[in-house]
Amino acid sequence: MVEQLVLHPGQAEAIVTALERIPTTAMVPAADLQVAERAMIRAAQLLSPAELRKLGKRVRDTLDTDGPEPAEARAMAAETLWLKRGEFGIEFGGYLAGDHAELLHTLIFAGAKPHLAPDGTRDPRTRGKRQADALTTILTAAAATGTAAPAHGDIKPHITVTIALNDLTRGTGIGTLASGATLSTATIRRLACDAGLIPMVLGSASEPLDVGTEHRFVTRAIRQPLNTRDQGCIICHAPPAICDAHHLTHWANGGPTTLTNLALLCKAHHIDVHQGHWTITTHQGHPRANRPSWADSSATPP
Repeated sequence: MVEQLVLHPGQAEAIVTALERIPTTAMVPAADLQVAERAMIRAAQLLSPAELRKLGKRVRDTLDTDGPEPAEARAMAAETLWLKRGEFGIEFGGYLAGDHAELLHTLIFAGAKPHLAPDGTRDPRTRGKRQADALTTILTAAAATGTAAPAHGDIKPHITVTIALNDLTRGTGIGTLASGATLSTATIRRLACDAGLIPMVLGSASEPLDVGTEHRFVTRAIRQPLNTRDQGCIICHAPPAICDAHHLTHWANGGPTTLTNLALLCKAHHIDVHQGHWTITTHQGHPRANRPSWADSSATPP
């Protein structure tokens, strides 16, 4: 018995167009074309014309393996990235193609998943903010490897900030970046919680007089047991991979870099802690985060 299959004109057009676009230079055997045609006719019993056109492209790419390359090459050549420094940050945009686009999309999508707030409510961040946080996490992880920028020769790229020691200790004043932009002392103290610092003595004309060796405050030997103990941000439970090591008593104020003086915080809550929105205490060797009384919505912040 011969199977009778009925096609809508739009479905038939999608099948014919897909097969006709396979160039003769591809040297596809006639038997393979017939198999593809029968497969698309069977698929047409379930797929719309638009879906058949997508299927037709996959069939065409499968049969003509050399076909997509020129288009992919043109797309790769069109890749671009632009950066524009603003008053408080950088604006950027661009275009990625092929596997580069898929890599970025995969990493951002994975890192932008919402987390429950400490009170069990939904993540208050917008989708754009979550994606921005995911990108900064990816950049931080890449910089930590020391191989993200090949020209550095396996030396981890540094963010250079100049600030007077007295200002850093007291939490006052501002620091200056290599680009000329500035950061608040609170931000610098947060960055310094989990960083390598190189002390430099400057003369009256800001000329370097003495440069010390780098001091790494949170080493791998400390970070590993810290990850095991806290198992992520102590406030929102974000995974350790995207958390900073925070000094409960800042090292600039004499706080030691030991497990008893450290806690894991995601970037957002690390910022909140340095702004005073949370206080952290320890109980039986484990850090606990608490809201200060003024942080209550009904109270007035100091």
